[in-house]
Amino acid sequence: MAADSHITGSLSFMLDLFVYVSFFLFLIGLFPARYGRYPNDALLLKALMRSAGSAKPLLAMYALDMQKRNGADPFRVNRRWVELCYSEGMNPIGKYFEYWREYMAAAESDNETAASSLERCLAASSLLTNDQRDQLIAEVTYFAAWHRRDAAKAEIWFARISNPEGLHLVERLRVQAAIDAAGARFSEALERCDQALQYFHENPSGSRGPEAETGWLDWRQRIQELQAEPANSVN
Repeated sequence: MAADSHITGSLSFMLDLFVYVSFFLFLIGLFPARYGRYPNDALLLKALMRSAGSAKPLLAMYALDMQKRNGADPFRVNRRWVELCYSEGMNPIGKYFEYWREYMAAAESDNETAASSLERCLAASSLLTNDQRDQLIAEVTYFAAWHRRDAAKAEIWFARISNPEGLHLVERLRVQAAIDAAGARFSEALERCDQALQYFHENPSGSRGPEAETGWLDWRQRIQELQAEPANSVN
């Protein structure tokens, strides 16, 4: 009986402790907070109830996540949702995407501004997911290869991508084609361009498909022009 009483007392203590801890966690959950890049339920509820401006990025985030889970092609993603999802406010990495937009605006016209924006992206990337970080490193690789013509540095950056196969096929081909072009392997670069164009032919992607295909055709022509230049024009 004494042993039974001891066991019963221990169980009672554990149940009481469980109740107190659960109640404590419940109270903590009532205060809006963020744990890393993840908001708690109270913060999500606050965003939904506060205003349409704070609710829209949250709803866009879940809509994009649903598209990703359903295997939607990235070229079919609603661009307005992306802009909303990565706006500042409830999103802790909104500043990162401000730098990313600066990079995209300068990428083809101002190498120094683009490089500076990429550096800020890297500095602000601590809260990115693994997939997002791989996409950023892929872009840094492309920039080093195509805009800096530095094949060696591009190869180093490419090796830092944790899961190259996780990149979209077109994105991976773009990076590899840039590395090939920087290393004066123009035939390989053009072959990768053809693979990307074949993808667009086999996977029509709404309004963004023709736009992306045109961009690849223009880039393929630029690689051909580079190929026609004297070999010593490529570092």
